[in-house]
Amino acid sequence: MIIEYEGLDGKIYSEDLKEIKVTGVLLHSTPDENVDSIKANGLKTKMPRTKLMVDVNAIFCTIPSETPNTSDLFRYYDDWSIVVIDTDEIPKHKWYIDFLAEEDPSNNGHNKHVMTFEDIPSAAIKKTIK
Repeated sequence: MIIEYEGLDGKIYSEDLKEIKVTGVLLHSTPDENVDSIKANGLKTKMPRTKLMVDVNAIFCTIPSETPNTSDLFRYYDDWSIVVIDTDEIPKHKWYIDFLAEEDPSNNGHNKHVMTFEDIPSAAIKKTIK
């Protein structure tokens, strides 16, 4: 899948996204003020963004590492929560490697950040962690 987006310099760029099979849980970080809406309505691809470097209508998530910590999340502030998504509830969703994230040596050199262009229903939201 090819995606086009406008960079910070105003130029149009394109990326050939690599589809990836995702199972189990994913983590998504969000400001605390969004948690109630996400629990009620799910995650939407066109929600207001607070930290993207480029404007892409997608939902960005992290595949949890084997170590129980949040250092691999894009969670910059104390007033943010982690949304736990059960991908078994959305088996037909297509996931792509997040082209904006760097490869991570803690995940055997593979990128553990993924993205989807589909909304995630509230039924797939298993819990939130403060």
